[in-house]
Amino acid sequence: GRGLLLTSAVLQAHNLLTEVLERRQFNCADHGAFWKRVPARKQVARCHMCVPSAPRLEAIPKHLERGRGLFRCVVCGNVWTSNSACRGIVQYCQ
Repeated sequence: GRGLLLTSAVLQAHNLLTEVLERRQFNCADHGAFWKRVPARKQVARCHMCVPSAPRLEAIPKHLERGRGLFRCVVCGNVWTSNSACRGIVQYCQ
């Protein structure tokens, strides 16, 4: 059978569909912090409340991200949330 001819347009479309996305936190000076899934290679976003004139914002460094976290105990299955969750810091089941 005939496959697709490998052109730069087909390759670019493939790369966009298979791109790795990360959930990152951004901070708008007018509207505060928000989370958005962005490509790992290009971690910039615009505040959805400031669009269309919103400037591009760079992601907050991962070690400084804060927000509401969802935790699951692997031992008993208990699920809880924490408003002071921080990436990489463990919370223990109570």
